[in-house]
Amino acid sequence: EQAIYVASTACGLQNGMCTMHLGAICRTTHVTGISTDIGTTYGRLLSIMIRSCCQRKLDPYDRLEWFVITAKLRIYHSLGFGFLFGSYAGAWLSFW
Repeated sequence: EQAIYVASTACGLQNGMCTMHLGAICRTTHVTGISTDIGTTYGRLLSIMIRSCCQRKLDPYDRLEWFVITAKLRIYHSLGFGFLFGSYAGAWLSFW
């Protein structure tokens, strides 16, 4: 049973590393890709927050990156909601 969790963690790490290394913008073919993208994007947001606490303010580059990251998060959350809504609607319609 624990092998399932280890395998899913390994897939998530691979997705995250490939996204960051190869510069992919978004993976929309599977839900785990979107959840990995959300996690890495929140990590980047957290790093900006930590940097801004150390420097006491955001420089222009960090302000621009903050804007881009929040726009990406809106897209990722919309895609995730679409996947969840579509799966529930499909399950409901299959019993109808």
